[in-house]
Amino acid sequence: MRVPLRHLVLVLAAALLVALTLACGREPAGGGGGGARKRAGTAEDPWLIGVSQCNLGEPWRVQMNEDLRNAAAKHPNLKLVFKDAQNDSLRQRAQVEELAGQGVDLLIISPKEAAPLTRPVAEVHAKGTPVIVLDRAVEGEAFTVFIGADNKKIGREAGAWIRKTLGGKGKVVELKGLMTSTPGQDRHAGFREGLDLAQNPGLS
Repeated sequence: MRVPLRHLVLVLAAALLVALTLACGREPAGGGGGGARKRAGTAEDPWLIGVSQCNLGEPWRVQMNEDLRNAAAKHPNLKLVFKDAQNDSLRQRAQVEELAGQGVDLLIISPKEAAPLTRPVAEVHAKGTPVIVLDRAVEGEAFTVFIGADNKKIGREAGAWIRKTLGGKGKVVELKGLMTSTPGQDRHAGFREGLDLAQNPGLS
């Protein structure tokens, strides 16, 4: 399921409720083969939620963690564990594996790059653990819910505005984002669509 980023707060709250409901009835983390035990979801034995951020160099990500921390503080049956990958996909992959080893009842992740994090996320999901993917997607559909912006539309609107502002003529310089991330790819594709170079040969 994919949900617009503007509904983040409401959807995240609903997704947490659904995820923790699922956690009540799923098998113990690790499939019962020596993995982490099933938690009771009480104040004495709270559900464990892993939060994996690709970095904390952006203020909105710091605020997101703070909002999650404040929300969880109202529920003594929840415990959050935060990880900061510091813009390193390999580190984030190791951190996701570490959280899986702890038997988290829910994983919330904003991946730095799609390809390197696809398999670790899929493996967590395959264990029956709910996974919420935020902002940057992974490949495939092996997760519970994706919450993010329509980045292709954002790029398309920017390209169309530039095309109209320049009257279909001029030189355009595009400053790309991280092209191994889905927002970077989608914004670039949408931007090219918005410029409509085939119908506007005066743009280059």
